[in-house]
Amino acid sequence: MLGVRIRRAGRLACAAIAVGLIAASCGSDGGGGGGAADASSPFVLGGQFDLSGIARAASTPASKGLQAAVDGVNRRGGVDGRKIELVIRDDGSNTARITSVYRELVTSSNASAIAGLVSSQQTPVVVPLAERDKMALIDAGTPGSFIQPPNPSVFSSSANQNLQGPAQLAYIMSLAGQGKVPAKPRVAAIYYATPSSTEALEATKAYAAEVGIDLVTVESPPVGQGAMGPVMSAIRSANVDAIVSGLIPTDVIAAVKVAATSGLDMSMPWANYSFGGGPEVLKEIAGLGHTGYAVLATVNILGDTPGSKTFLEDLKANGVDPMEQGVEVGYIQGIIAAEVFAKCGFPCEPEKFRSTISTFSSSLDDLAFGPVAYSDQDHSGIGVVKFAKWDAATGNLTYAGDAVKLEVKV
Repeated sequence: MLGVRIRRAGRLACAAIAVGLIAASCGSDGGGGGGAADASSPFVLGGQFDLSGIARAASTPASKGLQAAVDGVNRRGGVDGRKIELVIRDDGSNTARITSVYRELVTSSNASAIAGLVSSQQTPVVVPLAERDKMALIDAGTPGSFIQPPNPSVFSSSANQNLQGPAQLAYIMSLAGQGKVPAKPRVAAIYYATPSSTEALEATKAYAAEVGIDLVTVESPPVGQGAMGPVMSAIRSANVDAIVSGLIPTDVIAAVKVAATSGLDMSMPWANYSFGGGPEVLKEIAGLGHTGYAVLATVNILGDTPGSKTFLEDLKANGVDPMEQGVEVGYIQGIIAAEVFAKCGFPCEPEKFRSTISTFSSSLDDLAFGPVAYSDQDHSGIGVVKFAKWDAATGNLTYAGDAVKLEVKV
């Protein structure tokens, strides 16, 4: 297994998360989140998503995944015989609505915890409120500075964004070991100028300097506008051997189309971050002729482990396409919440849920590539990742190279 180790400079981070099913409840006393403790009272989980705003393309599939996970747990008998009630609300990434939706889930719905939060614009607004309420946020759009060192209310269900760039560089260096790029490759980095992307870029630069990788050009296109012509032109001029990036799928596809018509090497290794495309995006990019593109993958969706098989079964039962990018993000959150409910017992007040998840560790039936473990030092999320590619010859998703372990030098 490859390893990524970086210094805890400022607020860089590590990660750990995976997915599986539940055992019996570990207790019956303690918190609420479901009203009176009778046999019919459910656990309540809030789901806060941007289903109508700028992050809807990533948030909508995640909401489907969360619903599929909860429905699957309930079909299998719930948590120690109790159902989970999932209350999903849309805040459109609008600051006022983010606040009002959070308050509704806490006060009206009586949620024990809130999942979702895929948009990086949601977390900074909600965190102060969650800290006040001692509410746990199972969050996917978390900037690294919120989870390492850990905020007491924020628990990431995705790989720490500040370690994804270093992981991408580790993947590129593994290709150097196979002779697919030079031993000291010239690498281009493409990151947006948003706060979270800027933070992630700085972590990538720091790791590149530590291991001796030359980032010969850094490009910052506007988000989601497909304006990739100048970016790819600069990369071509820089004569690079590989690309690392933090781009959303629409911009990646636009960039690949530019590459196809501008003479760029369509086999050049290119590693993108975890929101850079699910199987359908990988398939489209391979169809455009790019054979070097890979995306950081946080879970195994091939159906060859117990957790992965259950994941596919639950999506099928809900009519959700496993090829759709982002469904795994919400699904992981739902399974984590279910396991925490099992350990918390009923009723499960927000403060007890937060305390329980703070020491949570589980294999989650090997849906992810490594264990899930939150601690008092780290709330990052996925701790082991792989890189997914589309094999055009076989028409299947595949995982390229070794797993990469995400670590922090303390």
